[in-house]
Amino acid sequence: MIKSGANADGLINFDGFVTVYRDLMGRSHGGSASGNDIAPDSELEGGADESLKEAFRVFDADGNGLISAQELHDALKSIGFEGRKLSDCVNMIKRVDSDGNGHVDYEEFKAMMK
Repeated sequence: MIKSGANADGLINFDGFVTVYRDLMGRSHGGSASGNDIAPDSELEGGADESLKEAFRVFDADGNGLISAQELHDALKSIGFEGRKLSDCVNMIKRVDSDGNGHVDYEEFKAMMK
């Protein structure tokens, strides 16, 4: 299990997101979170657009260009965030969802990471 990386308000901070991203990518590539197939810190922190797109695709499980609360919940559960309820994920989505459609699109995701 990994550390949550959550802020006091329940949102995942950038460092926590990087941890989640690395763990998800390690699992999807059949490796561990410390494997060499994971983007280095400098690439992630430098705002490399391709890394951000890849991270978005990890959470956008159905590939429709939107991250739903259910997709976020499933991704977090898959890496050991068992304590998160779907309602927590709904609230996390609401905080990032600038157009109010109940989902996070790539532009909203990108803005959240700045």
